[in-house]
Amino acid sequence: MKTNVVTVNPDTTIERATEIAQENRVGCLIVVEDERVLGILTTNDIFYKVVNPLFGIGEKGKRIIVYGAGEMEQMQKVFDCIRKAGLKMKSLWQPTGAEKKDLILHMETEDVGALVSQLKKEGLSAEERG
Repeated sequence: MKTNVVTVNPDTTIERATEIAQENRVGCLIVVEDERVLGILTTNDIFYKVVNPLFGIGEKGKRIIVYGAGEMEQMQKVFDCIRKAGLKMKSLWQPTGAEKKDLILHMETEDVGALVSQLKKEGLSAEERG
């Protein structure tokens, strides 16, 4: 048990709370307002509510990786293809540190073959993922 408890208030953003937990090397933060404990925020909460949906873990739909499409011109091509296909995107993220700036898309549908084909016709390198 720790005696130096790390706390946040209910208005702390999830990004800032994550940063505070990492800076203090703790797996949970006590949520306090007016010296009253309201609850606890754990790193598992962050995974289940933020990371998993972003990565599509446990979510319906299909992921697409568009290699080297992290610059504005390529992103515009990707968005145009999605719009033309009439599909909805659940999330979009770009892994940090990647030289080529790949985009990871999580689409609402399992049927993304036509979108991948259209992306390739636009000169982009793309593939479906589970």
